Amino acid sequence: MFFNFNKRILCLCFAIVILAMQMPIFAQTPDVISTNKIETLSKYVDQTTGMTADELVAYALANNAELEAVRREVEAAEALIKQADLRANPNLELSGSKNPFTPSNSLIVKGALPLELYGRRGARVKVAEQEAQVRRQVLADRERLLAAEVRSKFGMTLALVLKLSFVEETLTVTTQNYRLVAARV
Repeated sequence: MFFNFNKRILCLCFAIVILAMQMPIFAQTPDVISTNKIETLSKYVDQTTGMTADELVAYALANNAELEAVRREVEAAEALIKQADLRANPNLELSGSKNPFTPSNSLIVKGALPLELYGRRGARVKVAEQEAQVRRQVLADRERLLAAEVRSKFGMTLALVLKLSFVEETLTVTTQNYRLVAARV
């Protein structure tokens, strides 16, 4: 829920938070905190063989089955452009009939040569090119959405790891403070 503060109060609160985060804690040494933080992060993040966000995006784009299906649709649309540019095939039909009760026999031969009048082929090619262009744009859009989703998940995971690191660091500090107070009591 967002509260309506004026800018001065918001800046003051932000400055207090920044100063509070930078204040040293006197019950422990800074080396213990940084060592614990590195150990915590190394539990959850592999610095040597881990993948960056760009590597994960490239992997997702290469191995996504839905994108592969859309790529196949783009290839099919490009093949339809080639097919639309070809002339229509001529047709030849041959049929015959024989009547067993009378001596009449019939043989029928039909042929057709399709004519492409008034720029039909050009219109067919143009429609096929437009369809291919639409499919390419759908592919680009799906790739963009997948890349954004992978980067978003990567950022959320990194934020959760840092939050977990902060919680473990807070737990360590709290435990040390408890031991210090217990020793004084």
